[in-house]
Amino acid sequence: MPTILERARHSDTRLAVNGVPTLKSFTRVLPEVVAYTTRQFLKNAEVRLPPGPHVPRPRLADPYPSSGPDTGDDSGGEA
Repeated sequence: MPTILERARHSDTRLAVNGVPTLKSFTRVLPEVVAYTTRQFLKNAEVRLPPGPHVPRPRLADPYPSSGPDTGDDSGGEA
């Protein structure tokens, strides 16, 4: 089964390289070509960090939670 799928992928790739004769073939081949191109880009792309100082990742939670009595935390369970 994998060899059959591999053959189909290769034939679609050859079709895309040699030219797509119909619009229907084009719409079938285009998503596969884009997926292949995306995989190749992500595999081979270089990471370029922006110039300047390192900025820490934003956090949704407060990294320094205060546990004082005036924070409004009701951890006693009394109603």
